[in-house]
Amino acid sequence: MKSSEYWKKRALFAKKKQLEASADYEAAMQSRLRDLEHDIEKEALDYLQRYANENHVGLKQAASVLGNIDSTKWSMTLEEFERKAKAGGYEKELNAEYYKSRIFRLQQLHEQMVEFSKKYGMAEQLRMQKGLAKQYQNSYYLDAYNKYRATGQLDIKLNHFNEQQLENIVYRPWKGSDFSKRIWKEYTEVLPDELTDALLRGTLFGYSPSKVVRMMRDRFQKVSERDLHRLVITEMGHAAEEATAQFYKDSDIEQYQYLATLESHTCDQCAHLDERIFNVKDKREGINYPLIHPYCRCTTVPYDKDLPDIETRWSRDPKTGKGTYVKNMNYKQWEKTASQKTSKGTGQNVLGYQDWKKITGVKILSLEMLSSLLAPKSSTDEKKTGTNYVSPTDYDLNDEEQN
Repeated sequence: MKSSEYWKKRALFAKKKQLEASADYEAAMQSRLRDLEHDIEKEALDYLQRYANENHVGLKQAASVLGNIDSTKWSMTLEEFERKAKAGGYEKELNAEYYKSRIFRLQQLHEQMVEFSKKYGMAEQLRMQKGLAKQYQNSYYLDAYNKYRATGQLDIKLNHFNEQQLENIVYRPWKGSDFSKRIWKEYTEVLPDELTDALLRGTLFGYSPSKVVRMMRDRFQKVSERDLHRLVITEMGHAAEEATAQFYKDSDIEQYQYLATLESHTCDQCAHLDERIFNVKDKREGINYPLIHPYCRCTTVPYDKDLPDIETRWSRDPKTGKGTYVKNMNYKQWEKTASQKTSKGTGQNVLGYQDWKKITGVKILSLEMLSSLLAPKSSTDEKKTGTNYVSPTDYDLNDEEQN
């Protein structure tokens, strides 16, 4: 197999797995968000039912100015509404006690939403921290494994991550902030503002409680399926690509090639970068290294024009029955190696570990064994905290590469 084809295949497979892991995380997060939605909806219904039987014609007429207000931040909507309503001659309605009491209660409800969201937001921060740390670690170790599979050599300079190191890595600011601040803003600012804005508009128009609740659900879905979806995909992708960049440095890889095509789809925004080659020392995220933009699915591969083709093929170890890559041999060479030892009474050809190592020139090393070698010498702390190291169940490389 050509070296370039090998690296592209492995990089795209790794990106596919990263996106699947992101989707799994997001699905679990959406389930948790439903609990938050339920808590907020319950409080909103209490508010709506309090004013359900009040029907103020003047206030409904004043609400007509809302059609020209595009803000989704409820305080800005309120400020703009009152300014336009006064200009339209509705100052009396705005000074009425029924209006003031509704707005005061709405302000209290907004504060309650913020408190509910803080509770869920804090828990989600911790979950995402662990998810990003695992993604970073998995990507780094998988890059190391792919290089080992290509060269038969294991770099001794590779990083050994502990929990604190991973935490420091995922909290590094990028694009002017870090994941924790971004997710905190979505939970404690964007979501409460969107929902309170829907309540304000529904109240002023005099809509039924059921209709206002539907409006709130639409807003909730908008934030969770657009904003939070974008956040998860982007943050997970950033963690994976930063791990690869660190691997390049640790492995003395000097150049990388940009890949903007995943599953036959080329990213429109990054198409001009596809297959271009850059120096690792000149890497600039957002310019010549992913992520270039939110939702970016691009990745990179190591590049070395002098690297020989990978002289390996898929084979099955006759002793263990497990598949592995070995140096290319013709049939006669394989027949000779496989017949060196024969299991007694079974007639099956058996190749011992030392023979296998001697003949193929490479040590049979699984991804699980590799992650074990790269993990800290003492794993007591990691076991206590639940830090997971990459395993074959995370990246089923063998099954994928047989195709």
